[in-house]
Amino acid sequence: MEELYSFKRIKALVERASKDPAGFWAQQANLISWFRYPEKALEGNPPYERWFVGGLTNVAYNAADKHLEEFPNKVAFYWTNESLDVKAITFRDLYLEVNRAAHVLRELGVKHGDVVSMMMPSIPEAVY
Repeated sequence: MEELYSFKRIKALVERASKDPAGFWAQQANLISWFRYPEKALEGNPPYERWFVGGLTNVAYNAADKHLEEFPNKVAFYWTNESLDVKAITFRDLYLEVNRAAHVLRELGVKHGDVVSMMMPSIPEAVY
C-alpha cells in the first residue's frame, strides 16, 4: 500500500492538479464542511480566477472545531522555535486558544467585518 504522503503520491497529485485544476479542486472541496457548497470550483483565468464560486465556509471550523469531538487529543500542529524547543498543540488546545483570542478581540471592540492586523513573532499564538 502506498504511503499517504509519499513523494510519488504527492507528485501524482501535483500533476493531476496541473492538468485539471477545476476538477482536482472540485474533488478536494468534498474534504471540508461548507455552509453553502460552491457552484463551481474555478471560474476565469489567471490572474483573475475565482475559486469555489458561490461557496461559503468557515476556515476556523474546518481547521479546529471539525476535529474536536473525534480527535481532541490528536496533535493539530507542532511548533518549534530557533532553540529547537518543541510544543505539540492538540485540537483541544487549538480550539480553546482560538476562542480565547476571539474573546479578547471582542472585548477590545472588534466586530464582524472589521479588519485587524497584528505583528507577532514566531510563537504558537500567531497561529491562534
